Amino acid sequence: MLWVYVFVGLGGVLALARIVVNVRRYRQPREDGWDAKQIALIRNAGANPFEPQDIDFFLAFADAAAAAQVATGLRSEGFTVAVRTVADSASHPVVLDVRQRMQLAVPQMQALSSRWRALAEANAGRYDGWSAAGVHASKAAG
Repeated sequence: MLWVYVFVGLGGVLALARIVVNVRRYRQPREDGWDAKQIALIRNAGANPFEPQDIDFFLAFADAAAAAQVATGLRSEGFTVAVRTVADSASHPVVLDVRQRMQLAVPQMQALSSRWRALAEANAGRYDGWSAAGVHASKAAG
């Protein structure tokens, strides 16, 4: 009878371990696939993959000082940066629109998205993604 309890207990431990592993796996961000999907949508909307596109990256910050510091650094690297405030976000009301003309390639976009995410988190902000200027979402989704 003791062996039954041992096997039931072992089975319970294994089931709990599997649940923990699966929960941890699903909690990890899956940003890398998003960039590839966006590029595919933009190309399907008619954008030439061999022509550089104006890409807008969006970063949001809790205060103007952090946004200004990040904007200054990005401008010194040659990015075009516009700072604006939005009324509909109480936690991150200052938004940076960072623009760069570049070809759409998945590895480069994934690297830039990782960089923006880390830069925003280091300055108490968040990275809100990117879009290709001049490509309308309705065209890209259709």
